[in-house]
Amino acid sequence: VTNPMDVVKTRLQVVRASPAVFQYDGVFHCAASVVRAEGIKALFDGTIARCCLLTPRTAMALAMKDALQAHVFGGQRPPGT
Repeated sequence: VTNPMDVVKTRLQVVRASPAVFQYDGVFHCAASVVRAEGIKALFDGTIARCCLLTPRTAMALAMKDALQAHVFGGQRPPGT
């Protein structure tokens, strides 16, 4: 879902480091230029790699949250949930 924003963010970071690589005036200009020059699929480049990174990380975070919650609250639901 957030991959198009990451592609635009990365391109804008490259512009700051090396302006000769890309010529973008801002977020919307960057997104429109990418779609115009490379197609809509370019905004989703790297999605599989991002999912491979985030899926285990999110699973570990949820497992740790559940383990800590069980340890702190002794297996009972915390107040307010």
